[in-house]
Amino acid sequence: MSESLVKTLSKARMKEFFQALQGYGDVAAPVRATEKTHRFKIVRALEEADLSYTRTMIPPKKYFIHPEEIIFTFDKGREEPVEYEMFEARGVNAIEAPRGLLYHDYSFDGEGRVTKTNTITPTAQNAANIEKDARVIAGNLAAEDDAAIKNAAEVMVRAYDPCISCSVHLTRVK
Repeated sequence: MSESLVKTLSKARMKEFFQALQGYGDVAAPVRATEKTHRFKIVRALEEADLSYTRTMIPPKKYFIHPEEIIFTFDKGREEPVEYEMFEARGVNAIEAPRGLLYHDYSFDGEGRVTKTNTITPTAQNAANIEKDARVIAGNLAAEDDAAIKNAAEVMVRAYDPCISCSVHLTRVK
């Protein structure tokens, strides 16, 4: 069996880890905002971070790494084009969106054109469960009229909080 890619960082090495992260730029960590809440803020020392916060099933986004990165700056006084090199590349990212995790995957050719893209929305991730629940509702309400089935299905679908374009046309009673 292959060795796991997941490693646990011991508390004894946390300061060393924090200092290594500072070598890459600003470090954001959970800081107590109120008695019951935490916010991720830039911290200058590990002691400013509060790692006792209640974690969720989903890991915090950009844990310890500041979520902003300066890719380039624009100098209004500069008029000549900036030198750059085109190369084949791929970028993948996941971000926590209002309805769940949103995944982006983009591939570019050597000319900078997008050759492949894959976006997985929270609604798409929930589609299978929405369908399963709709089948259960339809089975439980089979003796009811179409309006009752449609109403129950719409309530269930909207409980998943799909994007508005999906929720508008998700229910059709047959």
